[in-house]
Formats: sequence, structure tokens, C-alpha cells
Amino acid sequence: MYLYLQSKVRVEPEAPAFTSFEGYPQAELSTLVFPLSIAISDISQKINETLESKPIHLSIPIDDGKGMLEMDVEFYDLIKLKWNSQKLYADVPIHITATATTRRLGIALTNKKPVEAKALVSMLVKPEIVKGWKIECDATLESIKWEQEPQLELGKIIISLTNQVETRIATEQEKIEEVVESQINKALKLTDAIEKIWFDIQKPVLLNKKGTPLWLSMKGQDLSACWNNEPSKDPSVVISLQGYYSLTAGDSSSLSKKPTPLPEYKKLTSRENKLQANIAAKLPYEELSKLTKTITDTLDLNYSGYELRIRQVDFLGGDSLLYVKLALGGDVRGSAYLKGRPRFKEDGKTFLVDHFDYDLYTENELASAADDWLHDYLLEKANQVLIFRFDSLLSKLPEAMMNGIENSKVGNKINLEMQQLSVVPLEIRNTKDHLAINIKVIGQAALQLEKKVLDSKKNKKKTSI
Repeated sequence: MYLYLQSKVRVEPEAPAFTSFEGYPQAELSTLVFPLSIAISDISQKINETLESKPIHLSIPIDDGKGMLEMDVEFYDLIKLKWNSQKLYADVPIHITATATTRRLGIALTNKKPVEAKALVSMLVKPEIVKGWKIECDATLESIKWEQEPQLELGKIIISLTNQVETRIATEQEKIEEVVESQINKALKLTDAIEKIWFDIQKPVLLNKKGTPLWLSMKGQDLSACWNNEPSKDPSVVISLQGYYSLTAGDSSSLSKKPTPLPEYKKLTSRENKLQANIAAKLPYEELSKLTKTITDTLDLNYSGYELRIRQVDFLGGDSLLYVKLALGGDVRGSAYLKGRPRFKEDGKTFLVDHFDYDLYTENELASAADDWLHDYLLEKANQVLIFRFDSLLSKLPEAMMNGIENSKVGNKINLEMQQLSVVPLEIRNTKDHLAINIKVIGQAALQLEKKVLDSKKNKKKTSI
């Protein structure tokens, strides 16, 4: 983006008519819709790190009610998870040990060799986002695949216990389901992630480290989410975040440091991935004057034996014109006003003030005598030196919109990917003390949570069954 001055039109001097317009209250509401995904491998690792098996004791009648099998069920290996179509599939390895007593011909019999069995219990887990941005899971046991079937050896008699054990596990499946549900609920720490995103994205972000500071800030308004129905190997939540963006040059003390509270959970109805931000940019005339002064302080102006210095440059807003007031020194003292219309060039990347008129308010006769050559000379020099580059800063806007997250404490725990980006200037208008510019940013974004977000400093203990 460039700001430059052009044209050479002479008019009679007239007093500037300044505007009373104070600026836009805010830009239109911005909407950021993006998927937030969590690697299924991280969820599995988190569950298995905190899972400790405490046997579940079950009693099963056997041998037509003549005997009893005392059985302990425990997890013996890693729980494996898969994600498909908004559902989790959990494979839970269980290990069974049991002792049996029965009576034959009035004699009490007990197995000398304990019953041992191994099975893979497959469960369907349906996660749901609920109030407080928490996740609640509903697990259902779907099948049992035996790696080693349970058999009772009484001397030379071998009794298969597969049907009895399966029936008993089915009646007590809630005990296993509750443990799996609890662990997944803890591993999918959506509340923490949502809070970090909501509060961190509202922190003002500095776009540049040199020159006039440019601050991008956002005031959050609304938040909604739903599960992503796009095919994926990892769980993904589509988040819609709405707020008002502003871009301010200069001092950041006027920017709000207090974020709006986290809204209650609402279900998102549209899953379209889009980033459409409307940014109200304020470029104070004072900051524009400071930026210009760094150029004019080193400018050597002389013409036809006259030496000229620009002691001060001030920008003033008219109803439709932008005034550039030059305080002149050296052989010519006085004030020159360059008057032009700020606009965006057709390419959308250049901001310019053109169609300039020129007035000279003199303080001595020499200035009046110099008016003939000063008019063309000043406009020529203005075109050469009054050029301001903002294109590199505008290109940083899309990334800066998410930098509140990346630069925060959670920054090293969230990976950001942005694509199909475009920055479109829409409108520019003079106000009493600044240029008001409306800018639109269009693109797509995606966030990937890393395992660190799932870790909790408060809960490092293992969960027992």
C-alpha cells in the first residue's frame, strides 16, 4: 500500500473547511469459522498415561447352578482409539483371572489351575459438547473378541465358560463403559482449549517492530461450535468466532485490555471454513505527520537560488479533502496547503491522495514572489518523497488475527495453518483527527492442538478401575 501525491492544478487561496466527522464506531461484525483438531494419538496417549487397572470383581453361577466362578477383570494393555464420522471407536484389552468351586457327587471341587482369558472389548463412544464447553461421552459395548477363551479345568474335565463370561460382562458393561467415558472426557479438554483461544485472540497484537506502531485488536462477541463432519482421522471441532476488529496506529493505551467473558456453548449450524474479517483501521494524522517528518528532515530543497526547509508537516481532514499543511522555513517562510482526495487505486494495493490543489499563505513578500515557481516545485517534490508503504503491514493482518493465540502461553501448543488469503481495502474517509479505513480479510484457517493442551498440572494421578 502506498500513499503519494500527484497533479498540478492552480486555484485561488481559500480557507480550509475542516470536517466534523469523528469516524466509524466500529467495522462490521467479523466471522472466523475454522476447524480445531486434536490428534487421536495424543488422546490415546493421555488416556493410557493416567489409566491404572484395578480389578473388577464379578461372580458367575456355573455348572447349572451347582458352582460359582469368582472372576476379576482388569485392563492389561493400551486402549486404542479410532475416529470416524463424529464417533470414537475404542478397543479395550481385558485380562480375566478366576477360580471356580462346584460340587460333583457331593464332593466340593476347586480348580487348581486358575482360569485365565484375554479379550478385546470393542466400544462405540459418542462424544457430545455440552454446557460449559465440556465434552460428555456415551460409550456402548459392541463386541468381545477372544484372544484366549476362558476354560475351567476340573481334573480331566474341561468346561467352556465363554458364554457365561460374555453374558456377565454384558450385564456389568456399564462399569467398563464408565471408566472409558471418564478417561475420554478428561483427555478431550475442550474447555481449556476454547478458553485459551477466546481470551488470547482478544489480546492486542503489534504488527511491526519499527516505525509507527500498528496495533490489531479484536473485541469478541459470540462463539459457537459443532463436530466437524468432514472425513478425518482426528477429532475435529468447527468453531465460529465473531467479533469486531480494529487497527490503530500509535499509542496502544486506548485499546481495551479486558476481554469479553467466554459465551456459553451454542451449537453451530454451518460448518463452512471461512475467515472473513472486517477491520476498522485508524491512521491518526499526528502519526502520519511524524512519519512524514522523518522524510522531510533530511530533504534538501533549493530552486533558482532559493533555499527551502519544511519545518513541520501536518495532516488535516476536510469534508471531502485531505489537507497537507507544510510549514515552510529558509528563504521562504509561510504555510502551503496541498489539498487532495484520499482513495484506493484500482489494484487495491495502493492508497493515494491525488487530484491536488495548492494554496500558499505567506508571511513575507519573498514568499509571494516565489509563488510562481513554488507551486510546481512543491508538488513535484511531494510526488517524489511523500510515499508511504503499508503493503507489507497489510499482508501481516491475516496471521496477526491469530497471533494472539500463537504469542500467548498456549502458543507452543497450537499449530496454526492459514491459506487462500486476500486483503481487500474497501473504503477510506477523512475524520477530525484520523483517516478511517475499512479493510476486509478473506481466507481460511485451521488450528491443531498439541498434547500439551491436554495435560493438566492439577491432575497427574492415574485413574483406577
